Amino acid sequence: MSTKEAQPKKSQSAEHNIYRALRLNRTIVYAVIVAAVIVCLGAMYFNYQTFKYNMNHALVLTADGEKIPLEFVQKARVISVLGKQHLTNWFDSYYTFDQNSMLDQREKGLWLISKNDGEQLEKFYTDQGWFNDIVRKSLKQTTTIVPGTLEITGYQEPYNFRCTVEIVVHPLSQPKLRDVYNMAVVGLLSEVDSSWPENSQGFIIHNYRESPWAKVEEE
Repeated sequence: MSTKEAQPKKSQSAEHNIYRALRLNRTIVYAVIVAAVIVCLGAMYFNYQTFKYNMNHALVLTADGEKIPLEFVQKARVISVLGKQHLTNWFDSYYTFDQNSMLDQREKGLWLISKNDGEQLEKFYTDQGWFNDIVRKSLKQTTTIVPGTLEITGYQEPYNFRCTVEIVVHPLSQPKLRDVYNMAVVGLLSEVDSSWPENSQGFIIHNYRESPWAKVEEE
């Protein structure tokens, strides 16, 4: 009688062991899957970071053999684009006006140059009587950067720039009676906080120097 009663207990114990083993196996399988997913994601992230690092830290050789990190080259390209636009805005404002727009244009231009350089430039043209001539003779003045002459160099600020600017002056009522001048310009560009609309590119001009205007004889 006691033997028959013991047999069901043995069967229940074996069944319990089987379920426990199945649960353990399932837990192990889940753990392996999770670990495999983590390893795969980690490998993908590591490969991406390695690729990103190599793309941003490759070396570029200059003409004289100097090694330059690619990240500097990429930044220089951005600086070149923004700096050229800043200089274009400068010449389009401070040097492009007539008797009616002269004050507004000069004020716009002075946002783009350092205070000291701007004051020196204002004093120079005022002492020369040029602003008075614009009003007295009712002149219009326009400027254009000569194509191919604008250069911005350097991989860290301040950046050097140089260009040649063509200046055309004529009476408002007689556009064909024009005088054409060229002037060479050099200076430095430094980055500042951008502001709209006064200084949207985020640069300031300093150490600004321009050559005397050279009159161009047109054929």
